[in-house]
Amino acid sequence: MPGEKVFPSEEYVHNEIDDKEEDEEGCTLSFQERLDGNNDTIGQESENPDLVELKQSRKKSLLEFRCLVEDAILSNYILGKNNGKFELPSDLRGNLREITLWGVPLLPSRGHDGTDVVLLKFLKARDFKVPEAFSMLRRTLKWRREFKVEGILDEKIDSRLENLEFIDGEDKQGRPVCYTLFGALKNREFYKSTFGTEEKNQEFLRWKVKSMEMGIQKLGFKSDGENSILQITDLKNSPGPATKELSSLNKKTVVLFQENYPELIFRNIYVNVPFWYYVSHALHSQFISQRTKSKFIFVRPLRVTQTLLKYIAPENLPVQYGGLKRENDNEFSTDDTVLRFSAGVTVIWDMTVVGYEVSYKEEFIPDDDCSYNVLLQKEKKMKESARNSFYIYEPGKIVITIDNGASSQKKKIFIRHKSKETLPVNQRQTPPTVNKPLSCQPIAFSTHANCKMSQTPHHMWRPKNPPLLSYKFHPSLSSTPHFTSNPEESSKPLFPFSMAKSKSLLFFALCFLVLFQSSVARQGARGQQQQGQGQQERGECQLGRLTAQEPQYRVQAEAGVTEFWDYREDEFQCANVAVCRSIIQPRGLLLPSYTNAPKLIYVVQGRGMTGVMCSGCPETYQSSQQSEQYREERGQSQRFRDQHQKVRNFRQGDVIALPAGVAHWCYNDGDEELVIVAMEDTGNHQNQLDNNPRKFFLAGNPQQQGQQQGQQQQQRRPGQQQQQQRPQYRGEYGSRRGQEQHNAGNVFSGFDAEVLAESFGVGRETARKLQGQDDQRGHIVRVESGLQVLRPLSSQEEQEEQERGGRNQTANGLEETVCSARLIENINDPSRADIYNPRAGRLTSVNGHNMPILNYLRLSAERGVLYRNALMAPHWKINAHCVLYATRGEARMQVVDQRGRAVFDGRVREGELLVVPQNYVVAKQAGDEGFEFVAFKTHENAMFNTLSGRTSAIRAIPVDVLANAYGMSRDEATRLKTNRNEAILLEPRSGSQRRG
Repeated sequence: MPGEKVFPSEEYVHNEIDDKEEDEEGCTLSFQERLDGNNDTIGQESENPDLVELKQSRKKSLLEFRCLVEDAILSNYILGKNNGKFELPSDLRGNLREITLWGVPLLPSRGHDGTDVVLLKFLKARDFKVPEAFSMLRRTLKWRREFKVEGILDEKIDSRLENLEFIDGEDKQGRPVCYTLFGALKNREFYKSTFGTEEKNQEFLRWKVKSMEMGIQKLGFKSDGENSILQITDLKNSPGPATKELSSLNKKTVVLFQENYPELIFRNIYVNVPFWYYVSHALHSQFISQRTKSKFIFVRPLRVTQTLLKYIAPENLPVQYGGLKRENDNEFSTDDTVLRFSAGVTVIWDMTVVGYEVSYKEEFIPDDDCSYNVLLQKEKKMKESARNSFYIYEPGKIVITIDNGASSQKKKIFIRHKSKETLPVNQRQTPPTVNKPLSCQPIAFSTHANCKMSQTPHHMWRPKNPPLLSYKFHPSLSSTPHFTSNPEESSKPLFPFSMAKSKSLLFFALCFLVLFQSSVARQGARGQQQQGQGQQERGECQLGRLTAQEPQYRVQAEAGVTEFWDYREDEFQCANVAVCRSIIQPRGLLLPSYTNAPKLIYVVQGRGMTGVMCSGCPETYQSSQQSEQYREERGQSQRFRDQHQKVRNFRQGDVIALPAGVAHWCYNDGDEELVIVAMEDTGNHQNQLDNNPRKFFLAGNPQQQGQQQGQQQQQRRPGQQQQQQRPQYRGEYGSRRGQEQHNAGNVFSGFDAEVLAESFGVGRETARKLQGQDDQRGHIVRVESGLQVLRPLSSQEEQEEQERGGRNQTANGLEETVCSARLIENINDPSRADIYNPRAGRLTSVNGHNMPILNYLRLSAERGVLYRNALMAPHWKINAHCVLYATRGEARMQVVDQRGRAVFDGRVREGELLVVPQNYVVAKQAGDEGFEFVAFKTHENAMFNTLSGRTSAIRAIPVDVLANAYGMSRDEATRLKTNRNEAILLEPRSGSQRRG
């Protein structure tokens, strides 16, 4: 069943690694990165860009790549065009839908979780250039057929070669670790039997490919996992530079993997690298890409342990590389949980020091002064990871002394320990009696040596993985860790530390490791004020029926028309919203105005430009001398350099966000009518008045508008006069309507002309023009010669957004917030879809996450496209009302309230609007022509919950609960949960496909 792809919102960032440390005797070299001295952060970067938010351009590339691959598979040219020279494999002939790569289906519509993971690897390898990534994918599929990769895992290759490479353990992030050992090739006989002929060279390449395929078997290709391999190549005792065959084959292997296994190797770490290999690799690096170069790290012998521990935990690193992992280890395993002892305790410990060059000594010191100390390990220089054990036969302590006096550098030590039940031979027949329990605790600091360990049976708790602790030692210092059985003498848990410069001993106590993790969850509530008088008097939403409505009122102007939905209808009053639609003719100018509530505007058709005037913001648009000369040539005698605030371009599919009280104008500079739909949230916290919408014009004569609205209302809604006198409907369309009509006008018309003339420093005639009392053009006027304003082209505007930070402007404290806010966002581009189902449609949202101004407005919007007969699963908005406007096609919609009543069951057609209150359940099914809509929501981060699909509430309920709740069998309940694997956009299903 094809499923939709939900793109994430966090952007993928590749973390570069920088090393500040140098080692005189050994070094680490990489082409583009050096290793950081922080062991805890390296290796934690994720190579999966689909786990975090992709940039919009990369989301677009992924969507385009998915469509291209889908078409290539369905059209049978994914393996190349068939011109009679290429024959499809028998297993795929006529069935390319089943084609896979690395065990993952390639057909995107199959909805496999790993498909996007695989496609993203090819995109990343080609810098998200879709044509190049597609060509690379096709070449890879062709090469795998020619090289016969699919059956390579079953091939028997020279066992001596297979012993050169093995997979052992995982790194810190769960990636499989592959080790390659070239030391055995120093044997001349082995080398001659391995290389020399074309057949043997081909077998070597097949061995490398087989090893890679074995590593790929360890990958899950999950979007929430690690999907690459950490490669470690050991060059210790490897053949010298005279072995041309090995050098040539290594070069071929690198190029082969680069072209056919993109982004599958996280890092390629070469350890114990001789100097001649640096030179050889530098000469061959011209044949590999820069991206591949960045994955190579070369480590000299003295820094092998330090480097590998930055990627691999000590317990997973083999002892030959300075770790604690041993072959066939019977002492430490991840299966240790709870141990019971009948008598005696043996303590076992592992220890390794990064860089070695320290000496250490181990001894047991009994508490009884009459007993003898037991020397467990005389002082010696540490050359590799050390393991020791000791049977505790009487109360006492184990002391490990580590001396770093011979070194001039700090060192870090890793120690792990455990206890196990043992008895000495002479006591196995007569175990001692039970006295008291002994606790097993991880190492901690202690400044006292009086530690007791009793020889008694006890119960011991251990974590599933033995505690692993690390310590840092300054140069020329010694340290003495010790184990103790007395919890009261243990101090706080151990962390990496630096020791003071002295010869004093520090002791490590054996104590419980108790980790407390606390978190404080903050849940933001919208806290929206419900101030509207109408809402307060109603007390609740009395909605017995919802209707899909067209605008009730139509107001004509010189260059356009505005249509209004009656905001006094019950559903609009319940949601506290008002909606209007404006149709602006070419060269039409919607006069400057502002409203008492924030609003969102959706551009249904056309393009234009708008200016948003915010007091205090700089006037960043300034005319040049050429424009001054142009005005003078046209007969304007006065030379004036115009400057104003930013002018923004918009186009079809744009959402424009406008705060309350911020004035704006709009102009149609296209060749077709401009159609915009606007929703005002009158119940918003920014509106301190009642819930009636109010528009304040800065120009023109809105009186004409008010009169026409009143006439249209009387013609189309007779018998409503008494209802209009209700006191809760005061305002622009309220009980004092007649009085407001006679006093209507722009905000200047109420002032005395003398006051205006004095305020602007102009004459009375100019002041009277501001009042617009003789202007009969309405709220949309025609600009006959076209509007001449300063504005960039679309491409220039985009470049300006990128370079905005480089401008040298006068700062006034507002530029970082209001003045530079992004007010326009396009949601019509298919590549920006947040939810996509190739068989059902797509959803694109704009909210507080991707458009920060909406966090201030507390509004959001969604653009939906449903394909023919596709469905949106029944769902409800958790925290917002929804105002849906149909932009194309039609759909059948059903809305159900809390009582289970269908308050709406009908068709919503293009140009109609439907209000869906919060928590009301709604379902949509597109008609034969599909259905497109835009939905305004009264919350900046509106959330929804579904009733069907893989993320639904029903899917989250146990089968038995469903069976008993609905009185059905378990089989029926199971089908109810699992029949639909999509999220919210559902593919239409024929009657024969319906089950249960």
